Amino acid sequence: VASSRRVRATAFDFGPVRGHAKLTMKYVPPFSRLVNVRFANVREELFHLEGTTHPFVFAAGERTLIDPRLRSFRYIIVYGGEANAEVVREPASQ
Repeated sequence: VASSRRVRATAFDFGPVRGHAKLTMKYVPPFSRLVNVRFANVREELFHLEGTTHPFVFAAGERTLIDPRLRSFRYIIVYGGEANAEVVREPASQ
């Protein structure tokens, strides 16, 4: 994964999906932590520096966050190596 500065990054591939990103810290932070995330739709986007990163702030003691924004994406790139990513899918319409 490309980055303009030296930082650990992990890309999670969910296949094309529509849902909310769920981020889980690998440990419970004793103080607030900022985790930057980028969403991508095609593999080539993983290797370009362009792309908007989205900051997610974990409060002290908070381990899991769910992005309130519904998004369409394939990849979630998590910078810093401190959190894992999952997808919470929207329930199918009745």
